[in-house]
Amino acid sequence: MTIPVKPTPEGVEIEPRKVGHRWLDLILAASAMMLSVISVAVAMHHGHVQEELVAANSWPFLRYEHGNLSDDGEQVVGMGIQNVGVGPALLKYLRVTYEGKPVLARRELLTRCCGYGQLSSEEKARSNIASNHLQSAVVPAGETKLFLSLRRQDNPALWEELNRERWKLKMEACYCAVLHTCWRSDLTGLEPERVKQCDHDPALDFRE
Repeated sequence: MTIPVKPTPEGVEIEPRKVGHRWLDLILAASAMMLSVISVAVAMHHGHVQEELVAANSWPFLRYEHGNLSDDGEQVVGMGIQNVGVGPALLKYLRVTYEGKPVLARRELLTRCCGYGQLSSEEKARSNIASNHLQSAVVPAGETKLFLSLRRQDNPALWEELNRERWKLKMEACYCAVLHTCWRSDLTGLEPERVKQCDHDPALDFRE
């Protein structure tokens, strides 16, 4: 039995067999076309599912974390950004407010909240405040990037003030996944806002 075929730019295709009855030939041709459309739709759906699967496997989720104990039980006030998602997050910007007003740097925060500006040079040096620059930082999945920490033993009075006032801090951040999907968040809610890109004014960003 000879199988009817026809050459195409993509190769050789099987032609629907004609049976000599016009209406039946039309049905066979329509069926072949419908199968082709269904095949394309299935392929497109499969591609979309694959894209969603890749996105799900690279999804970051940032939140604000703060506490007053280190992993080994030492009294350390620490504030940072934790990625509890499954993919790395590129933190485009971080904004911090204290009592509703923007804070641009750690020294400004400590002065406004905790009297850091009134400390002597010796007391400031002894405080041994640690901080990290987080602008355009990559936060791997499962990790925390601290932007401010202070050990109690270095300055007990300053530690007590910061430990009390840390609850008054509010955050706004924008971050992206490796697939360039971006979100804006207050780092506390469960549903960050999806955005096309992280537009911001660098003058308002929190610095080290």
